[in-house]
Amino acid sequence: MFRCLWMQEASMLRILMPCVHAASTKMRYPTDIFFMEVMPVSPSFCRWPRFVGGYAYEHPTTAIFSRIIKRAIALRQIVDYMEEMNLSRNALPVKASQLRAASKAALDDVTPDAIGHRIQPTNVPMTAERAFTALHRLEKKQGLFRMHMMGKRVNYACRSVISPDPNLRVHEVCFSLVILSAFCAFQFGRTFLLRSPNRNRLLF
Repeated sequence: MFRCLWMQEASMLRILMPCVHAASTKMRYPTDIFFMEVMPVSPSFCRWPRFVGGYAYEHPTTAIFSRIIKRAIALRQIVDYMEEMNLSRNALPVKASQLRAASKAALDDVTPDAIGHRIQPTNVPMTAERAFTALHRLEKKQGLFRMHMMGKRVNYACRSVISPDPNLRVHEVCFSLVILSAFCAFQFGRTFLLRSPNRNRLLF
């Protein structure tokens, strides 16, 4: 269907979706980029089994990957059987929708839009299995930064104040360039320190 749309409205799709225009130089049907034939899989050492009560349980992401493989094999067998019996593909069972749901769960179906909000799909049930991503691991974890990277002191009003740990050295506290450029005037501060008369004493 998308290939037919590309053949009819190629110029419009190039304007609406620049990624399609970029893919048109390498592919005959650039709309194929919206479909995945090979799924990236994280290495096994990132999916260690969990031990609860002395019993080992497989990682949730591993369970989703195995579910995708089983459903893909079952769907392939059903398609082959329907081709042998000359049946219509419109009568495919729910295996196709189950495979699509498992693939969405592995790829984290919550995606940010251009503004930064999170788009929650409406056609996926709340009970659907989903893999935990880095976003889920970092949410509501502000206490870990305070616990491991910051110390706490009490000011003259006996109120708890977060302050850098005095035992930490300068080279032990590092932030990425992306964070520095996003939350502080990095270039302005660098220029100011380079023009300072005490620049030889400053570690920047």
